[in-house]
Amino acid sequence: MSSITLISDNDIACLRNTIIDGYKRCLDSANELISTKIFQPITWLLPCANIWLMFPNNRRNLLITIDPNLLDASLQNQYLDSVKSLEYLDYVYITHLHSDHYNPSVLNILADRFGKCSFIVPQPFYKRIASETNTAVTKRIIAITNKAPVNIDQLTISAIPLPHIIIEHCYGYIFEDNNNRKMRKIFVASDIRDYTKAKPIQADVLFFSMWLGRLRASCPDSEITENAARYISAIAPKKLFFYHLYDIGRNPNDIWHKEHCKLVIKHLNLDNYASYIPQPSNFGTKVEL
Repeated sequence: MSSITLISDNDIACLRNTIIDGYKRCLDSANELISTKIFQPITWLLPCANIWLMFPNNRRNLLITIDPNLLDASLQNQYLDSVKSLEYLDYVYITHLHSDHYNPSVLNILADRFGKCSFIVPQPFYKRIASETNTAVTKRIIAITNKAPVNIDQLTISAIPLPHIIIEHCYGYIFEDNNNRKMRKIFVASDIRDYTKAKPIQADVLFFSMWLGRLRASCPDSEITENAARYISAIAPKKLFFYHLYDIGRNPNDIWHKEHCKLVIKHLNLDNYASYIPQPSNFGTKVEL
């Protein structure tokens, strides 16, 4: 397999401002949409492992974030300043407890800032999260299992265990709205490490966490790339969103970017779908799901 150029130190220096500007555009856009009636869910193209979603709701638009944490310490405070500028935040979802996805201090800050925000966590992680966060978080945790979907604010939520590393799983989430026939089934597939063991779940919209082998960003593993493409093709999404890209704060040979997404796309066996790749030129761009 041909090599791919790594993100350089100079790239990282430039990316810091671009990443923060992208999150600021996203969160400013979310604030602007608060008083606007939307008819389809919305997301924003963003770097790292953090996802933001807005859903139509009878009461008001629901604003949700998944894994609100940035690895790079120099970005974290600026990121949180932008988050704290939001008028409201309804739900925080956690997929697993690795440091690029979960930071108890961030949850404490969000709980203190947003008094009505709830925290959706997989049941196996409840005890640890409750022991590491303040009472403002713990009293608002909703722990869910993979046994059956739960209904939260008109949304039907399913927690899906996904193979991560040998000793633990991460969890993906499926979002559906049975009262809105126009809303597509949305699947957030978090950090899968063995695509052959992950059960494909058909969905209209797929958020795919990019990974093609540990320390293989310069020369992605060909078998993993092919397995990733097979997994996506089996899900057969109409819209495919790549994420967990440009995640500065880790080894450059573990930072995925747009060229890795293009590599996976070459292997896909899909018709009539649209793909979305976050990159510095579009960070913070709003997209209807």
